[in-house]
Amino acid sequence: MANEEDSTTTIVEKAQESLLSSQLELSAVFRRLAGDPILKFEHPSGISSPQIAFKNRFNGSWKQVTFSSSAHLSLADRKQALSLAVMNQFYQQFLSKRLQKNDHFELGRLDRDTIIQTGVRRLQGLPAEDRIANAWWTVRMDQPNPVPESPETPKSVLFLTNNIGPADRLRLGHSSLGIREIGGDPDKDFTLDPRAPTLPSYKTSIRSIVFGDSSLINGVRVYNLWDWIAVQNQDRSVEVQVQVHRLSPAQTILLRDYTQWPEEYTSGVFHVLGNNCAALATQIIDAILPFEGELERSSLPVALPSVVNQKAAERFPVIANITFKAPTLASGNEGSVPNFVIKELPDRPSFYSFRSYLDFERNQF
Repeated sequence: MANEEDSTTTIVEKAQESLLSSQLELSAVFRRLAGDPILKFEHPSGISSPQIAFKNRFNGSWKQVTFSSSAHLSLADRKQALSLAVMNQFYQQFLSKRLQKNDHFELGRLDRDTIIQTGVRRLQGLPAEDRIANAWWTVRMDQPNPVPESPETPKSVLFLTNNIGPADRLRLGHSSLGIREIGGDPDKDFTLDPRAPTLPSYKTSIRSIVFGDSSLINGVRVYNLWDWIAVQNQDRSVEVQVQVHRLSPAQTILLRDYTQWPEEYTSGVFHVLGNNCAALATQIIDAILPFEGELERSSLPVALPSVVNQKAAERFPVIANITFKAPTLASGNEGSVPNFVIKELPDRPSFYSFRSYLDFERNQF
């Protein structure tokens, strides 16, 4: 260890060139976007505060990073200053463009300064001080969490649903995301339901299909998972098909944090062919995948739940496919209740769909 530290000090003091990864812990996303540039230290006279310049950027990679700082800084202080300078440039040149897209949804509610300060610590191999920010960096920057998971760390699964009704209804299905803690309390399981609230009397018109309907705003609503499934099965006579995936603790933290947001996320006017449930579900899934590793977009003109699930299966291993059947599917009353009214079950642990899933969970995990 002493030799390694001496070598690092020699690189710094003699202003020799080395790879940036020899000084900082670069995440997989950082390397994909910026490569592993050559780092050159300089100590020009009169420089009292650290500066950094990225030179010869070509095809998304930096060929050289020049870092100027006072020669009197300690090794630890120099590493801190280097991390801050790198993160400022990395955010400006790469992250800001992705985070400011019009149709971009991001979990965690992190501002620029929080992301930069999180990166400063993670580039040095340290956990972020904020739990949500730490989870965000682990997920979006594709870097292992510096805090080891313990055997007691809760394990969760993701339900990607596709609701199917009788032949004359829900022909295209409906996307939503459910989060279930393995072996946990069903009262704490939840669903993120992307939809525009409609009343039973609402009828889709040709105009709304073509131009959208300004009276309907698409947004991500939060319900208890088993309440939501019960309403689909019992009140709407809709079959809920579920594709089950494993979630990492960091992904679970980000998704669960959304349930604490003061306001729900909305994506604008609902549009059958564009801004629909499947399109919004895609944005949510993208938010728990690394940058540059989001779901591949379909060439179809309309976002479909079945296609979303198919694309997600390419990024998350599928544990199982489960169907929660509606007891009266043949009769069909999908349009008889508002799609946003979710009644609370009086006893969630005794709900038949939960009990049937619990049998599967005990055998699977």
